[in-house]
Amino acid sequence: KEIPKHMNDPNNIKKMLTEQLKQREMLSSTGIGNGIAIPHPKSLVAENISQSMIGTFFLETPLDFKSPDKIPVFAVFLLLSSCSFDHLELLSQLTRFLNHSETSNFLKQSPSLENLVDQLQKTLAETSN
Repeated sequence: KEIPKHMNDPNNIKKMLTEQLKQREMLSSTGIGNGIAIPHPKSLVAENISQSMIGTFFLETPLDFKSPDKIPVFAVFLLLSSCSFDHLELLSQLTRFLNHSETSNFLKQSPSLENLVDQLQKTLAETSN
């Protein structure tokens, strides 16, 4: 519930997003392992956002997301999609990045946004088919 508070969205969207994320987490954990979670609303938020995005948050105190490996989450990638195509494309790219062997140690350093984007682009270029 804290993550939407740190986004640059109007309060009514933050409240709606908080509720949607809580409902989604009750269905099934979005913790994927290695201290990483990818929360996302169960339904698209197209009417509330102008473009799809991934918000990145490094937590001061790791949280139990009930991940399969039981490792507390320190990095959260909030996936907000304006359409199904974007949702699948962003999830695919994020998964390729997170599955890269060097990514876990890189994320533990809480990199700046600029460094994160650079590493993401580099990794996606290396892993593209």
